[in-house]
Amino acid sequence: MEWIFSEDIVSEVDRLLRHGMQQEAIKFLFTGIHKNRKFYAKMLQVSGQNSLEEVLVRRLEELFRREITEKGIKDIPQNRCSTLPM
Repeated sequence: MEWIFSEDIVSEVDRLLRHGMQQEAIKFLFTGIHKNRKFYAKMLQVSGQNSLEEVLVRRLEELFRREITEKGIKDIPQNRCSTLPM
């Protein structure tokens, strides 16, 4: 599951981000998932470790955390739950 998502979506999003194409990366993320929506819809039914939700959050957080850090914003909360309103 993680390998498929990485090859299908993350590798291209990463390439676009590395070339300063943030808007295109976001667009590709959504269009890529939409293009294979039947597969991803089935994968959303899987829960637990290596579920689509877990992989999606972890891999995209890695990409965007790196992107934000490289742009000079170092003050990113380590615990994303700590930033949610109560």
